[in-house]
Amino acid sequence: MDSRLAGSSSRDADDTEEIDESASQEDSAKSLEDEVKNVLDEAKRELSDAAQGRKNDAEMEERLAKLQGMDAQTYRDQGRKAMENMSEEEATKRYIAKLLEESRLDDKMDSDGYSQLVEDSKTTHVQKKKTAVDPDELPWCCICNEDAALRCHDCDDDLYCKSCFREGHDEFDMKHHRISKYKAPKDAER
Repeated sequence: MDSRLAGSSSRDADDTEEIDESASQEDSAKSLEDEVKNVLDEAKRELSDAAQGRKNDAEMEERLAKLQGMDAQTYRDQGRKAMENMSEEEATKRYIAKLLEESRLDDKMDSDGYSQLVEDSKTTHVQKKKTAVDPDELPWCCICNEDAALRCHDCDDDLYCKSCFREGHDEFDMKHHRISKYKAPKDAER
């Protein structure tokens, strides 16, 4: 009888270990399933975001084509061919030429007196805000040391020239950062 009892208790222990082991395997399998499900859900969200981005790009291409009086497909094909045939050096030259042209346009608008009209039309995005003048503040861009034209209130009230502000702020920042026009105080040292 003792041998039977000893045998049954060892079988019970083995059964308990098997149950514990299978329960832990089920738990780990469920956690893996949950993790896989989360990864798949995230991938679906990213794909839908990418699809929305492509849709927005396509809409913008259609509007640009319409403005240029072209068919949208012809416009896309021309853009692709131009990008495929362009070397990195040519792309850099085009980018620099674009920046220089934007700067010339800004200067021309300033000299013609239209810059104030443009600034006034952007009042939903640009908030004119009086800030306390720091006597130790230098009146130039925090990046390139050109004369400052803008103050970004969401970047610790840093001062920027127009081109550095455009380069240093992505599309989200351009829409959501509060900026104001900056004019150096009369008594500022240069």
